[in-house]
Amino acid sequence: MSKKLSINDLIKKDGKTGDILYFVVLIVITHFIWKILINGNEHGHQISFAGKDVTGFFYQISLFTAKISWQSLHYIFRQNFSLNGVEIILNDHSSVSIIWACSAVKQIYMFICLILFYPKSSWKKKIIYTLCGCLVLELFNIIRIDAVAYGSSININYFNFLHKITQYGFYVVMFFLWILWTEKIIPEKPETEDTSSFNR
Repeated sequence: MSKKLSINDLIKKDGKTGDILYFVVLIVITHFIWKILINGNEHGHQISFAGKDVTGFFYQISLFTAKISWQSLHYIFRQNFSLNGVEIILNDHSSVSIIWACSAVKQIYMFICLILFYPKSSWKKKIIYTLCGCLVLELFNIIRIDAVAYGSSININYFNFLHKITQYGFYVVMFFLWILWTEKIIPEKPETEDTSSFNR
């Protein structure tokens, strides 16, 4: 007779292998759910979620992200760029547009699912770590945009390379956050023998 194997059973049975498998499976599942629910070309302006127009929501996030990125470039890295809506205008008057796909919303959604669906920790710990992880991902996104903008100001031909490699960097950061979660935040305590009772 076969027995169904739940995610919790899989993680307990396979240890670290189960944790990594869980990470990969959840990333793939959340990616495809995103693709099904979100309808919008990465470079387009019209975005819908399950048929509902969410263009305004994503545009506001893009505006906020562009503003924070420009401020960090201007005040921290002393770059004399200008800002026009969601566009960071570089020194040579070319620009880097912070489109909705650059908002980190997808990666944050994936990370939230990754932690909240994990069965081995309390909800309090999950919520606290989720909030901290989201801040880390948002910070990485700002650094990512700054790197792409600065590199593009040196040579606009660097844009595609920097954009692609820093995009993959998101998943590296998520993986390290995941390792920190499973190895340090909620390490599995070894089982100890119950010495509270004695055989009579």
